[in-house]
Amino acid sequence: MKSFRAVYKNDSLKWLDEKPEIAEGEQVIVMVKNREVKDKKQIREILDRAWGSWGTGKTLDEIDEEIRQMRERDWD
Repeated sequence: MKSFRAVYKNDSLKWLDEKPEIAEGEQVIVMVKNREVKDKKQIREILDRAWGSWGTGKTLDEIDEEIRQMRERDWD
């Protein structure tokens, strides 16, 4: 899937790079990434839990499972 960068403002997209070619009637998927941080305490908690995760002897599968559980609990 190709990706294009844009800024969404005032109900429109301003393309930062090349503008994608979209045929008339073609449907496209737009993914939005919000950079605004609303709960700094929650972010600090997540970082504190992640601190020291390397070198703990955990397997990649165990780390992935912990991340999945955090996302289920924290990302409603």
